[in-house]
Amino acid sequence: MYSRKLLFLVCMAFLFTTIYGLSKNEVLKLDEGEYYCKNDICVEKADFDTIIIPNSEGKNTTLITSTCSARDIGLDLCSSKECTADSQCLSNKCLEGHCTFNEANPITHCQYVRTVHNDPIFGDPYGYKMICGLPKGDKCKSNKDCSSYNCETYSNDSICGEPDDSGCRSMCGMGRSIFVFFFIPIIIILLLCALCIVCCVRNNKKKSYQKKENDKDRLSV
Repeated sequence: MYSRKLLFLVCMAFLFTTIYGLSKNEVLKLDEGEYYCKNDICVEKADFDTIIIPNSEGKNTTLITSTCSARDIGLDLCSSKECTADSQCLSNKCLEGHCTFNEANPITHCQYVRTVHNDPIFGDPYGYKMICGLPKGDKCKSNKDCSSYNCETYSNDSICGEPDDSGCRSMCGMGRSIFVFFFIPIIIILLLCALCIVCCVRNNKKKSYQKKENDKDRLSV
């Protein structure tokens, strides 16, 4: 009975998420997944080209998320899902049969990415968190503009690229690990050696002093 109730609650939660989506603030608290947002309603990405998201009236609509730049569309380099009207695109802009980026209605894309692009010895070497921003391919000015947290420069244009993991999933924190497991033990050993040397020197001085005192006592006798 308990398992049936639990299954029912899980199904209801899933249904609620699917139909009503999540707010952007709710998404930012998550530590996994990939989401698209419209009018502060966010749904998880389930398909490469489209999402199902409620409109302002609460009715589920299917929108195309795959988007190309106007330049790529003009050069016939866009292979995304085709559109016939602006309303079919999440960006609300259909150009020559393909959804294109729209400065008047920028797409909000959220994903869990690494925000530290180096490997510091101290501090958080991972920097993973949910970031909401422009999707891959859209124009950007800084890393903070992109959901990938990676604004790349090509010629005169800067566009959002792929998340820069910098090998983090396998190598992230390697600098800290080397410092902890290699240098710290060496430092401890050196400190212990230095302490032993100081103790030996003091002990030798003490013995030497006691010997001199004993010699003085013998001579006085």
